[in-house]
Amino acid sequence: MSHDGRPASAPELLAAPLGDGSAVLLHPEHPCAPTASAGRSAVARVEARVEARRECVMASLVYPRIVGSWKVLVVDDDPDIRRIAALSLERIGKFQVTVAASGEEALEAVRKDMPDLVLLDVSMPGTDGPTTLQLLRAIPGAERLPVIFFTATSNDAEVQRLVSLGAIGVLAKPFDVADLPRRVRSIAAESGLH
Repeated sequence: MSHDGRPASAPELLAAPLGDGSAVLLHPEHPCAPTASAGRSAVARVEARVEARRECVMASLVYPRIVGSWKVLVVDDDPDIRRIAALSLERIGKFQVTVAASGEEALEAVRKDMPDLVLLDVSMPGTDGPTTLQLLRAIPGAERLPVIFFTATSNDAEVQRLVSLGAIGVLAKPFDVADLPRRVRSIAAESGLH
């Protein structure tokens, strides 16, 4: 059940924080319950999510500047991607998150309140990600702002092209919600941002 008494939807279940000793039990007929043949893979997915969350907590001890105190701007034209990325980064990663739906909104957000890191969609209507990155570099104080691109096409040539434009890394879409904060921290640490 959600906090307002409605039955929780699958995305709400996946985004719900679990405390120590918490358990989730689903009725066998629930649409999110694993089938008998998928039982092992469902258990493996849950174990992977728990491990990813544990790694996020451990990373806060290793990279204290990145965790909690960092402001992240998520830029994507897809409202579901923005919402899911923000939930993951806020709840699991303990980042402060601002969202923007376009390159133009991103530029305005950076001028208003400089983030520490930007997650930027490559393909957006209007001003696309690479053009937005170029325009960000012209904003005083944002010349070296770390940017990680989101893209659905993450072949090696595309990744190299995006990094050559000045991004510190590239994340493939769709992404694992539980793993996103760890991946962001990993890319940030590899580029010397700890």
